[in-house]
Amino acid sequence: MKDKSALQALSGIDDKFIEEAAVRRPKGTVIKWCAAAACFCLTAAGAAALWFSPGKDALNGSTGSGISSETYVTEEECIAAGDTAGGTSSTTSAFEVYEIPDWEERSIVEKFPSIPLNGVNYDAADTLVPADNTGNLIASAVLTGYDEQAGISHSINAAIYEIKGVSSACAAAVKYEGYDDLYVCRNAYYRPETLGQFITDLNLRENLTFGKAYGTVKKDENRYADMEYTGLQPEKIWEMLFGDETLKNVESFDSMNFEPDLISISISLELLGYKNISLAVTGDGYLTTNILDTGKAFFIGTDEAREFTAYVRGSCEATETHEYVIAESEPQASGGGSASYAGRSDSSETASSATAGS
Repeated sequence: MKDKSALQALSGIDDKFIEEAAVRRPKGTVIKWCAAAACFCLTAAGAAALWFSPGKDALNGSTGSGISSETYVTEEECIAAGDTAGGTSSTTSAFEVYEIPDWEERSIVEKFPSIPLNGVNYDAADTLVPADNTGNLIASAVLTGYDEQAGISHSINAAIYEIKGVSSACAAAVKYEGYDDLYVCRNAYYRPETLGQFITDLNLRENLTFGKAYGTVKKDENRYADMEYTGLQPEKIWEMLFGDETLKNVESFDSMNFEPDLISISISLELLGYKNISLAVTGDGYLTTNILDTGKAFFIGTDEAREFTAYVRGSCEATETHEYVIAESEPQASGGGSASYAGRSDSSETASSATAGS
């Protein structure tokens, strides 16, 4: 994996990978979700209680998993925030704002989204656990939910079960009293010590699947292109990115200042309700992901990160999706100049030539 001649034969990788990627962060960047996001407070004047439902994934805005990005407020709160009911406040542009639905209109997961287990609150997801994936009973609990419109608290009994092959430190299955189905609940506070523990606890070799990859290449002096890659070989991903299971998870993801992604991969962990989330390799040699809704990172090394980038660029089918022109701005009064965004054109052509131009 560290053979420089083989690396150069693939695509002539050199230090400009870092320069190219620094222009803009490619698709699939890890959102640094904090568990505290579930307690996000609307900053617009007059806004009060919020209610979260299953929201969008961190990668490409797909729905199906992740800590909620949808915020429900009352009609009065919308008006107080300066919007009509159902509108979006300029102070919450990253969130979609809706009127709170009636209690009876909510799903059972939306009514009782917080599951106490192992001393923390797991987040229930609107994902069913198949009966043949349900393990032993772990605990029983009384769950609480709150009807903001009526100002009434509700409670329900629940039984919590193992998910076969997945550590209960990561996720479990919850069965609400009076309901036949079991739902996934996930621990956003989970922090593996090592990459090997992460793989084992989530049974990633069995449960993780890979989709397309994304990156940015330099076409000439001031033109850059977003690229989409298909045909990744799972065995190469496992060999090149997951090979050293002794790698330590960074102590504090949110305190890290990662360089832009060289390559990001769309991944799915459908057993736990994740579709199209992120696995990425950064310019400074970290493998990052947002599995379980909070960022995790493992230092694989800058050489290894570039080798993997070379493999993707040299061995996968590439399609150019967008082109960007970075032009020098007009000289300032001081005589200095700075790079500025000049324009973008969309393209659907296959851009294998972009690799050579990089």
